Amino acid sequence: DGVVCPGSHPELVKWSLEQVEKGALKAGRDPSEIDTWVRTLVFVAESKEAARRESASYAANVTRMYSMLKGENKDIIDLRQRIDKKLPGIIDEFKSVHDVWDEYEHEKTEASHAKAVTDRVIDFRLITGTPDDVIERIYELGELGVKNISTVMFPIVDKKGMMREISDKIITHFRN
Repeated sequence: DGVVCPGSHPELVKWSLEQVEKGALKAGRDPSEIDTWVRTLVFVAESKEAARRESASYAANVTRMYSMLKGENKDIIDLRQRIDKKLPGIIDEFKSVHDVWDEYEHEKTEASHAKAVTDRVIDFRLITGTPDDVIERIYELGELGVKNISTVMFPIVDKKGMMREISDKIITHFRN
């Protein structure tokens, strides 16, 4: 009945929704009736740099994507080529994270593997930055057909405070 796309980069989401459409059509379903979500971490701050400390460890789960991208079926090869075209070299950045990733620290704010996470990896996986940065990414995802955003709060120190920031500065732009 629905799909949750892991990650927020438009190229990844576009590819994911194309896969859903193929599957829906193969099953005789109308793809427009499938509820579409993005699951990520949303962090509102005065800058992307200010969001880094509390978001980098969660962005490190891009290591799972790196493992998937090593696959050799035609759809994975297509995704790998599309990512590399949009963000040359980022797959190597995924590998650098993969090589030091500690799954047991995955949700910790100060995870050791967070040091290997680049700003581009954070932008690929998460939605962070100023309210304008966050709103812009959400609108971009909406144009692709995403209907809902689910945010995790694992590494965020002040979870209730971040929920207030999202409520006051982001959600108000999407009412009605």
